Amino acid sequence: MKVGILTFHFSENYGALFQSYALKQWFEDNGCEVLFIDYKPSYIEDGGRFSLQKPIVRSNGKVVYLYLSKVFNWITVPAQFRYNKKTFQREMLPVSETSYSKSQEMRESEREECFDLIVCGSDQVWNPPEHHGVDPVYFLDSSVVGKAFGNPKRISYAPSFGSDILDAKYSEQVATLISNLDAVSVREKSGAEIIHHLCNLDVPVVPDPTLLHTDFRHLHEEYPGIDDDYVFCYCLRSGEVIRDVSEKLSKKLGLKIYSPHNPHRRWKEIGTSIFPSPGQWLKIQYDAKFVVTNSFHGVALSVVQKKDFLYVPLAGARGKMNARAFNLLKTLNLEDRIVDNLDSIADMVDTPVDWDAVETYLVPLRAAGVDYLSEQISALKYAEV
Repeated sequence: MKVGILTFHFSENYGALFQSYALKQWFEDNGCEVLFIDYKPSYIEDGGRFSLQKPIVRSNGKVVYLYLSKVFNWITVPAQFRYNKKTFQREMLPVSETSYSKSQEMRESEREECFDLIVCGSDQVWNPPEHHGVDPVYFLDSSVVGKAFGNPKRISYAPSFGSDILDAKYSEQVATLISNLDAVSVREKSGAEIIHHLCNLDVPVVPDPTLLHTDFRHLHEEYPGIDDDYVFCYCLRSGEVIRDVSEKLSKKLGLKIYSPHNPHRRWKEIGTSIFPSPGQWLKIQYDAKFVVTNSFHGVALSVVQKKDFLYVPLAGARGKMNARAFNLLKTLNLEDRIVDNLDSIADMVDTPVDWDAVETYLVPLRAAGVDYLSEQISALKYAEV
């Protein structure tokens, strides 16, 4: 059975890479041939193109910032770091021949490329960027995906809206796109509630693909030159609050802070920046004395690798992005790992996570994901008989 996955497999973000790999690996472990649909819309990593539509300053400012960031990183970041990431993507995340064109349409390859099943997700593929809006391709719109890939079965696996609220201006379009899928699942309970409201459908909540696995040690790679004990700070989007938490934790434990390089960082580095490959990132997190993160996948991979961690919610306008981590922490009964204030850190550090208890919540969550995916594969095999 040939499976195509449509997600952010090309992203600079470690979490996007790991969730892509994890979903591919599950399908391969279950006897499928897997390729990622080579769709790389410019609005994801580059902010899109210049626009005269409002808000002009904000949308075009983001394009300029991301372009300058790319140039700055090309000049200042070690070439080996870029090479290691590209190597991981090339070797671990193989892509289809049918690809994304500059006209923002799916371009068919010279030969017909057919899939039995195409999956959209996981990650925030259903989160409409303000500067672009809804992208029908990430909902597997049949007028695009069906034409390019031979009318495969189209399903979602654990996509996220990125928030617990969908802007009302997208409601009608999203409802139509979701209703046309052959099977639907989402990553958060809040996503299921959005779909119930839009489509009157009750859809299963399944785990992020990283949580389908119990061990990532086969990907681990050594990163030379760091201390034996340290605090690992995985920070995205904002250094607000998480800097204070990391520094207070570092002082309490008497340990150095290491932070993986973030190409979109707009804040002063927290601790010492390092430049790990994806495999090194996993090994560094695995060996850390403590993890501090404001990232959903920072939490998810701490859970998989059984690392004591603190989750620092994003503040202000970015606070709506906390819904993804809050959903997961509530499901696993780990809400006590959310940092409410700096004074609570000492008690949280002195109270390690009870991983045996967490496993009791993980088992049914994993089962929901496995059952959903297995059902989709079985239905296709039965149809072929």
